[in-house]
Amino acid sequence: MKKVNNNDVSSIKWKEPNPKMLDVAEARKFLGIPPLGEDRKLKKDTVLEYKDKMKKGLFHTGQLAIAKLNGNVFRLNGQHVAEAVIRGGIPAWVTIQTAECKDDNDLILAYCQFDDNRIRTLGDLAKVKASILGLPNYEYIRLFVQSLLFYWGDFDGYSTKHKKLEKLERTHRKRFDFVDSILCDPTLPYKEAKSIIRHIKRAAAVGVMMRTFDTGGEAKAREFWIAVRDGEGLKRSDPAYRLRDYLRGTKSSSGRIARPVNGSFEVPPIHWYYWCIKCWNRYVQNEPMQAINEKRGISTFEEIL
Repeated sequence: MKKVNNNDVSSIKWKEPNPKMLDVAEARKFLGIPPLGEDRKLKKDTVLEYKDKMKKGLFHTGQLAIAKLNGNVFRLNGQHVAEAVIRGGIPAWVTIQTAECKDDNDLILAYCQFDDNRIRTLGDLAKVKASILGLPNYEYIRLFVQSLLFYWGDFDGYSTKHKKLEKLERTHRKRFDFVDSILCDPTLPYKEAKSIIRHIKRAAAVGVMMRTFDTGGEAKAREFWIAVRDGEGLKRSDPAYRLRDYLRGTKSSSGRIARPVNGSFEVPPIHWYYWCIKCWNRYVQNEPMQAINEKRGISTFEEIL
């Protein structure tokens, strides 16, 4: 079992692991336990590997895990082992670990402990926490969590996935719904939808989307961001046009300064955040805007902090 280093306070009580022979019937019963959140996509190669080892007698004890909270039971780990037993028809020794949890935070922390086959990514954890919070199954929940750093003005970019996850709260529901309606607009042509939203599907831009929803109201914010997304009916001096042109012409950089690369610019995400704010302010004030020129750089963020 791989432990996760974080500073969260846990009241989880782990029961002594229970070793048992898992046959096909027990494996099906185990998979019948609802997963915490939703199952990740099954990796067929891993299932085949386990099944082959079971057939040759080389499979070591598999690790299954469940969590209990308020009388409810959730499956945390063991999907691939159980599938291998079912598909191969060969029983295997496993240990079943049980986490007795007192609250939702305990459930998340218990889920984080099991990543022997594949590390629990920020996206995995975000889906699980969103499910626990009763939030919809957003397609871009991982992006939403990352964008909260910009929403709250946390620009360091070095937060761990667990610290990022702390910012995911039920109170963001309306903001998430708004952003989801822009990125997953059903009126967009299905085949081209991903390319149409590519330039605004960035944590910095989404963080500003939520801010504009708060400060400008849904109707005004929607009008602006759909214009930035689609570019229809815009003049070159329109702030939405300038922002759209800028976002489409720049790439992300891990450094702290903008630099020209192959005729374009690589910029830190904080630059995207700055220009999204700048263009939004010009839009609200109904003022024209000159082309964004990264060569000027950014000397201060005082006006937006």
